[in-house]
Amino acid sequence: MSAENDNFTRLQTPGGGQVAARLFEPDRAPSMQVAIGAAMGVPQRRYAEFAGWLAGQGVRVLTFDYRGHGDSLKLLQGKSLRHVRATLDDWRADYEAAVQHLHTLAPDVPLLLIGHSLGAQLPGLLKMPEQVAGLLSVAAGSGYWRDNAPQLKRIVPYFWWVLVPLATRLCGYFPGRTLKKVGDL
Repeated sequence: MSAENDNFTRLQTPGGGQVAARLFEPDRAPSMQVAIGAAMGVPQRRYAEFAGWLAGQGVRVLTFDYRGHGDSLKLLQGKSLRHVRATLDDWRADYEAAVQHLHTLAPDVPLLLIGHSLGAQLPGLLKMPEQVAGLLSVAAGSGYWRDNAPQLKRIVPYFWWVLVPLATRLCGYFPGRTLKKVGDL
């Protein structure tokens, strides 16, 4: 199911994709397992310190990068982000692979999700939610643009219906890092 590569574990997704993940093991038998689902455009390394702390508390933790992000981009062997074709359903499958990996390691140990933004929204799409005992949602909005604060509500239509499509067509991906918006997607 997985193989060590460049200091991360390679997970196979249900649809044949590959995801880079890191496992943080406690010094004793884990009291629970946690998969940390990242926010859109945020690499798993941003959660490493927190994952390490949780492992110190007796929790097995798995972090991962969605297809086209962070270490998962390295799995494309030098191809650029322009070559990544990932949908929201692909990212759901990436999350599913992380959950399945932890469940396989210890099916009787409670498995919890900590989701940040998109990482708290995607679990609603999981095909096997019965493997998950709970979800801690951090900064997860509904995703509906009209629910944003008034100032943000004014710029969101421009962002999603003008800037994102135009920049994506010109670059072959959304250059969020360059534009200082989200991350490269």
